[in-house]
Amino acid sequence: MTLIAATRAPGPRTPAAQHQQPSPPRTSWRDSGLAYLAPLDGMRGLAVPLVFGGHFAATWFPGALFALDVLFVLSGYFVTRLLLLEHERYGASDLHVFYVRRALRVLSALFVVVAVLTFLAVLLPPRVPSAGPLVSATCYRVRGRLPRVPPFASASSDCVAVVLNYDNAGFTQVAVRAVLGQDPAPAVVVVDNGSRTHERALLRAVLPDGVDLLELPENLGVPGGLGPGLQRALDARADRVLIVLNDTALEPGALALLHRCLDDDPRLGAVAPLQVRYDDPEVVVTTGSRLHRAPWLVSARDSGRQREQVQRKSPVEPDYLDFTCLLVRSQVLRQVGLPRAEFRFYWDDAEWGTRVRRAGWRLAVEPRAVVRHRVSGTLSADKGSTATYYQYRNRLLAKRRLDGRAGVARVLAQEPVLLLARALARGSDGGGTRLQARAAWDYLRRAPYPPM
Repeated sequence: MTLIAATRAPGPRTPAAQHQQPSPPRTSWRDSGLAYLAPLDGMRGLAVPLVFGGHFAATWFPGALFALDVLFVLSGYFVTRLLLLEHERYGASDLHVFYVRRALRVLSALFVVVAVLTFLAVLLPPRVPSAGPLVSATCYRVRGRLPRVPPFASASSDCVAVVLNYDNAGFTQVAVRAVLGQDPAPAVVVVDNGSRTHERALLRAVLPDGVDLLELPENLGVPGGLGPGLQRALDARADRVLIVLNDTALEPGALALLHRCLDDDPRLGAVAPLQVRYDDPEVVVTTGSRLHRAPWLVSARDSGRQREQVQRKSPVEPDYLDFTCLLVRSQVLRQVGLPRAEFRFYWDDAEWGTRVRRAGWRLAVEPRAVVRHRVSGTLSADKGSTATYYQYRNRLLAKRRLDGRAGVARVLAQEPVLLLARALARGSDGGGTRLQARAAWDYLRRAPYPPM
């Protein structure tokens, strides 16, 4: 600024000299006599991608801030050099013209960015907010409507069961009666996740007295549907929350065994029962899930084994528990947060369970407590490919939420090998391989999810 100010006082000048002196034209560096310096242009060419890389993955580009300084220095050099050349040629520097030139150069790009973002904000639908540690159920706004949160019909309980329903009042009736058959029986809130009108009316008719119903106007997926119910349980000051999907049925005495596990271990954040097939309860569905780091995949433990063999074990510690049925401490939900609604289907449980374990809590499965599970009982056959798409795509979203962009980059670096392995394993059937590639591409370009 001192240098520019000095150019405003060139010394006393006679009126004739002032009349003969031409005013500085609106020149740029191309017609100002400023020589083109290729090394400086090369420095600018290296600095720009470093700055962009620093915004994308700061840990991968530690020199991004230095590159930004380089751009500022180069800009200052060129601007100052132009002003000096203008002063040498015409005896003065017109700061008014200078600032107009800078405004036209900078503000035009700013106005374009603001216009595009404003257009996208109006065009794109609002995102359902991810559930934070203390997000209220009233945050689940869909098309301007809020789900009604009624008071519990029963008094506040030390344990509140949250049962998620979607378009199957018959399944939900069985699940709720199984929960109320436990000793002690918890208070129950059923979350209807945007069912059709006739199913919702049927649900109201079949629910037992004393069960509260929370109706959502649209299907928000599993984590989005559970969120308002979990927050309702926290608002009721329940010490523990039982999560139950409506395609399950707890066997008698299961809840008492789960409570006993939490009582015996103060660092146990959540415990789940042994899952067995609903139509064949001697066959195990899972005793929790494994989370494989390389490749970034999940798998069920003890799937297909006999129930008698698994129940001989002591409680096992999986990498995470799915939301089919589990008992969780309210303290964990307040500390770690609720499941993220943005996942809608699949990998929401893996991401939440990893957050719980990283916070220092343990997870376990009590094999003596049993829940019967209709595996994918609420998923129609024509949704199979869409479900697979969600699994592939949300694994990248889970990695992003847990380990940032650098974690996603590591997963994507493994994708070609995984795609090739799947293609070789399936022979000529490349449907799954193409679906996985499409899911990765849609994640990178942030395409909207297909309807489920």
